[in-house]
Amino acid sequence: SMENLLLRKEPGSRKREYVEARQISMRLSKMFTVKSLNIIGRSHNGYDHATVLHAIKTVDNLIDAKDIDMTDKFWKAFNLVKKWDDGFCEPFTGQTDDVVDANKYLNE
Repeated sequence: SMENLLLRKEPGSRKREYVEARQISMRLSKMFTVKSLNIIGRSHNGYDHATVLHAIKTVDNLIDAKDIDMTDKFWKAFNLVKKWDDGFCEPFTGQTDDVVDANKYLNE
């Protein structure tokens, strides 16, 4: 849930709900900003670039595998971020090597 994305009570938690929320947040951070993996990791309570890369690959692989739960959570979060984006984040332009093709969802 969006609440899990914002909770900082258990930053290192390995509970599935926290892990998935953190992975989705890291994936969206890479999509909506031009920040490095190191900076994204540090902004998520000090994770390193390898953890961010793993999170991105995990989310992409689950979406590619048509995991309904992850896909639904990801696109709900994506649409929330897209609506929230008021210039703070660099807009997603589609000019990226992302596995997930977000362009087809931008007009929903």
